[in-house]
Amino acid sequence: LAPLYDLNSIVPYEVSEVRIIARGKISIHVGELAMKIGTTPKLRQITGVDWELLAKENGLDKEKTKSVVLEVISNTPKAMKLAIDALPSEILSKDDFEFAKDLLKRVTKQANLCVVSMNGRGIPARF
Repeated sequence: LAPLYDLNSIVPYEVSEVRIIARGKISIHVGELAMKIGTTPKLRQITGVDWELLAKENGLDKEKTKSVVLEVISNTPKAMKLAIDALPSEILSKDDFEFAKDLLKRVTKQANLCVVSMNGRGIPARF
């Protein structure tokens, strides 16, 4: 699960579609994971086929692996929304809630792109 941890760790960050990026962003063109998924270290190029290869290399069922990855991808925004909804309003400021909502939007966008890439097409050049 280490590669999936890498992906979840960067999901909240803004991802740029250009090669030259502003500080605080990750370029989808050059961003690499600490561990490859299949044969692919580059974020933009990871597809369902890469997850199948990772499963095969580790003696795991390919379809079950892809299913678990898709489950994590689709449940991450849902879990985050539940956590935001449970935040105590008497402790956090309006700005804190706005930050959390903005983060949720970015996580949801990235999760949707990951679902597209699981269908074998990689992340679109324009998003």
